[in-house]
Amino acid sequence: MNDLEYLASKYLVDDDGAEEPAPKSAPAPKAAPADIPMSAKKPVKREAIPLSAQEEQPKASQRREQPRKATQRAPQQKRTSQQRTQQRAVRNVPQREPDYPDYEPQPRARAKKKPNYVGRFFLCFFTLILMIIITVFSACLVISYGPSPTIRNILVLSAKQASATKWVPGLFLSDAAIQEIIDASNSVNTDVVTVDDIATDSDDDEWADAIDGMKLIFRQEPNFKAYVLLIKDPSRVKLGVSSENFAGATAGMRIFEIADKYKCIAAINGGEFADPGGQGTGAQPIGITYSDGKCVWGSSTSGTFIGFDKDNKLVCVEGMSTAKGTELGIRDGCCFMYKNVIIERDGDNVKLNYADDNLGIAQKTAIGQRADGTVIMIVTDGRSAESVGATRNDMIDLMVEYGAVTAGSLDGGSSSMLYYRNYYDAYKIDKDGLEEYNQMGLVNRYKAFTKPRRIPTYFIVMPGEES
Repeated sequence: MNDLEYLASKYLVDDDGAEEPAPKSAPAPKAAPADIPMSAKKPVKREAIPLSAQEEQPKASQRREQPRKATQRAPQQKRTSQQRTQQRAVRNVPQREPDYPDYEPQPRARAKKKPNYVGRFFLCFFTLILMIIITVFSACLVISYGPSPTIRNILVLSAKQASATKWVPGLFLSDAAIQEIIDASNSVNTDVVTVDDIATDSDDDEWADAIDGMKLIFRQEPNFKAYVLLIKDPSRVKLGVSSENFAGATAGMRIFEIADKYKCIAAINGGEFADPGGQGTGAQPIGITYSDGKCVWGSSTSGTFIGFDKDNKLVCVEGMSTAKGTELGIRDGCCFMYKNVIIERDGDNVKLNYADDNLGIAQKTAIGQRADGTVIMIVTDGRSAESVGATRNDMIDLMVEYGAVTAGSLDGGSSSMLYYRNYYDAYKIDKDGLEEYNQMGLVNRYKAFTKPRRIPTYFIVMPGEES
C-alpha cells in the first residue's frame, strides 16, 4: 500500500456516505468551549476523490515538460530619446565583479568599421604632392630673394645654360634681374699664355692604342664625370643636320638617328635651337648654320659661332654672317648663345677666358682643337650625386690639359650627349651592365625623364681610312 492509498483509507469516507476528516491544509478549527465536548462538533463533509482520478493528474516534473501556450505579445511602445539614453547607460554599467580576486571585467565588444584604405592613400598622396609643391616654391622664393646672391646666381646660370630650362628663372625673377646676373657672369678675367705653354703635339706613343684614329678617355673629377674623345684627323669632323630644309621641318633627330643617317662613328650635340617651355621638338636651329660648305639656315648672328673652315681649322668667334662665312671659308658650324668662346688663339698667344662669376653647373659639351689639328670633344655628366656638373672654368681647365688652343662651349643640360658606335666592344666594357641608351651607343649617362632629345645639329665624326 502506498502513501496515497493509506491516507485515502484513513481519512476518506466510504461509498455509503461516511464522513472524512478535514485535510491538513485547511485552517485549524477554533478551540471549542470547555463545556462543549469535542465529539459534539459537526464534522466538515468532503467528497471522496477516486484513486483512478488521482492517478490521472500529471506530476509536477511532467507539467514542467509540457510546452507553454503561445501568448500574444502586446505591441511595443516607441521609446523616447530619454528612455534610449537611460537604456544605453544601463548597458554600460560595469559588470559586477565575481567573488574571485583575479577577475578583470572585459569591455563590451563593439563592431569595428572596415577602414577605407583607398581613400586614405589618395588623401596622403595628394597631401604629399601639395607639400612638395609648396616646399619647392618656398625654397625658390627664399633663394631668389634671400640673403645669398651666390646660390641664386648658381641656380639661374645653371638653368640658362641648357635649352630645356632657360624659362625656369623667369618664374621667380624679373627679366631685368636675370639679365643682370647673366651680364655679370659674362665678365671674364682673361689669362694670356703662349701656344708653347699649352701646346701638346701628337706623337706615335699617344696614338699607339688609338682605335680608328680616335681615343676615348674616361675622367672622374671631384664634382663631375667627363668623357673626352680625341680625333686625330680634323677633316673627319663635320656638322650633321636633321633636315636639308629647316623651313619645313617639324622635328629634329635623336643622336642615334643622326648616326644612322650619316653612318658616322661618333657624334656630340651641336648648337642652340628653339625650345619653348623645354618642350621644343628641335625642328630649327637658332643662328646661322653651315653644313658641308653650304649655309643651310639663317643669314647672320650676333652670338657665338663655332665651326670649321675649309682648311679644317676650328673657328670660334662672336658674330657671323654669310659674307663673313664666305670670307673665312666656313664649311661646317652652328651657334650657341653669347660669349661662349672659352679659348681663343691670337697669333702666338692663347687667351683663356675664365669667368669667376659664371658659377652655373650642369651637363656640358665643348669642342676644341690643338695646334696640330687634333680635335677635342668633351661631354660631362651632371644632376646626379656622383656627378653634380661642371662649370665654365672646369671645361677650360680640361681643354688646356689636353692641349686646346681654340675651344667653344656648345649646348648643355639634357642636350649634352656623346655617341660612339660600339664603344663597349672597342674598350672591353661589359654591355650587360650598361643602361638602355648606353647599350645603343651613348657614352655619357643621360639624366632626363624622357628619351634623348631631338635636336637639329650635331658635330659628327665620319669613318676614317681604317674603318
